[in-house]
Amino acid sequence: MKTYLHLIILILLCFSLASCSTTPARKTPRIELDAKSPKQILDLFKFIKKSDSKIAIEKKIDECITSRPFQVMFSHYNRSWNPNKLPKDSMKHMILSLKYEEAYKGHEHRVTNFMKPVWEKYYTNISLFEKEIDYLSKIDMNTLISNALNKANELLPRGVLIPDFYFFIHPNGRSNGFVIKNSHGLDFFQLPKSKDGTIDKDYLEMILTHEIHHLGLATLMPPELYDTKENTALNVLSMPIGEGVANKFINNAPGGCTSKVDSTRKSYYSNEVLVGWSDYNKSENKIFNKFIDLFNRAFAGSLTKKQFYTEFKNYWIKSRNKSRPRFYFLGAEIMGVIYQGLGKNACLDVMKDPTQLFVKYTQALESNPTLKQRCPSIPRQTVINSSSLIFNPKK
Repeated sequence: MKTYLHLIILILLCFSLASCSTTPARKTPRIELDAKSPKQILDLFKFIKKSDSKIAIEKKIDECITSRPFQVMFSHYNRSWNPNKLPKDSMKHMILSLKYEEAYKGHEHRVTNFMKPVWEKYYTNISLFEKEIDYLSKIDMNTLISNALNKANELLPRGVLIPDFYFFIHPNGRSNGFVIKNSHGLDFFQLPKSKDGTIDKDYLEMILTHEIHHLGLATLMPPELYDTKENTALNVLSMPIGEGVANKFINNAPGGCTSKVDSTRKSYYSNEVLVGWSDYNKSENKIFNKFIDLFNRAFAGSLTKKQFYTEFKNYWIKSRNKSRPRFYFLGAEIMGVIYQGLGKNACLDVMKDPTQLFVKYTQALESNPTLKQRCPSIPRQTVINSSSLIFNPKK
């Protein structure tokens, strides 16, 4: 059922984690909530099981994967810099193979290979699927979204408005949450679970906060990447900021050279992610040096748009085992250093102007001898070059 939520919220914008002052309420975004896709896929599974017509089953699959949630999902996977990450044909034949195993041969793809066992789990256990849909129906999504909006706004600079957006929950099996343009999707199959199998509302609220923060910060990002050295350099600087803030403050990421922002709260990661994060700690200097080199080449004009996307796809968005991508870790470390050395206001300043990323990071190291001893440094000329750029956020 599709509903329109008009959430009227008075928001406190905090300029330090220790003290907050009341500011005028921000414009409340209009949120279009769509949670009908899980029932649609459940009905598809039941139809596949009872039907003997392969043609009829294919038609039903087409109806599902051309629905709005799946079209947004395809847009998320198939970005301009990786346009064939999830072919629709592979998705269709992966689903068809739930009954006709041979249908997937010749259509295999890395993303659908990952999805396939997840879809098979629910196809072979309809009662589990039905039970989890029932759990979802009992969640007060209005309250969770309201709380998430408040928390996301506390981590956005003054004047940044979270836009109206389409929020949907659908079976996916790969990305547990994502945003693209003004849409936010959650994977039904990966909704966080409590020990009793019900949905973990606190964890779900954290995921919502994380993704909604991205929607707000996206309004400050540089224009789409094109081949000028200034634009490319700005995109390099912007790359770790959004995920850095979301992972460090919202997921409460553990440290490499920095500690958790909130030592009293758990880190919202699976054990697999925490193992991968620990691995990143061991190669933190290498990751930082790769980032510094990336910026230096962009600033010098020797990094093309194509080269940037290739390196992003082949290194920065890659993860160790099933951990988060490297640039998540990089961003969390940078924003953690800035917060611990200079405070929250400095983090907000960097979100408003990415040319301050290396400047604030270096100032934070200089202000805190422990951080300076433990954390990688940025070459002085790189800091000077980054601060010489002029940032004009997209409108």
